[in-house]
Amino acid sequence: MRGFRVSAFRLPMNFQTHFSNWVLLRARLLWLTLGIAAFATVNAIASLDERYSFSLPEQELVDSLDSFSEATGINIVASSRVVKGITAPAITGELSGREVLNRLIAETDLIF
Repeated sequence: MRGFRVSAFRLPMNFQTHFSNWVLLRARLLWLTLGIAAFATVNAIASLDERYSFSLPEQELVDSLDSFSEATGINIVASSRVVKGITAPAITGELSGREVLNRLIAETDLIF
């Protein structure tokens, strides 16, 4: 019995071309995704400085963060285990998103 020869197996040329194109497409999609994520981050930072009308009662921090997200369109990601049991102060007025977040977490060890 003869040994297996690696050179005996070759991919068709069109497969190699399609595979190369597929890899190139994946790389371009990755860069596009990273660009969109960076753009979204820049927009979220800019949105933090916009002023919004708030009327948040004293309540659980998780509820205040949900209300903040609804009012501003900025999604806040926080572990429920971390924010559970924390009471947020009442906040009312025309304030920037940054001011509200700072007030919501002022008496905690949380940062944003």
